[in-house]
Amino acid sequence: MFKHYQVTLREVIDEMPDEELEKARETAEEWSTSYPPPDVQAKTADKKGAQYVEHFAQEMWRQCGMRVFVLSAWKSSTGEIFSGW
Repeated sequence: MFKHYQVTLREVIDEMPDEELEKARETAEEWSTSYPPPDVQAKTADKKGAQYVEHFAQEMWRQCGMRVFVLSAWKSSTGEIFSGW
């Protein structure tokens, strides 16, 4: 899947209308200097939050020999509050 990512991305960008490409660049710049909007954060937390925490814990063990305990809480895309460890 990822071996064709750059080629496919280049094709998509090359076919984008100039105004759409400029809007994408502005959004990327805004998100790089601040944070994604709350609805995007909620979707990311729903889909990938547990994976991010697991990766962090594994890397802390691998890089530092350190065990970590993570208590997390987030508002889901439906507005519910969740917590986990």
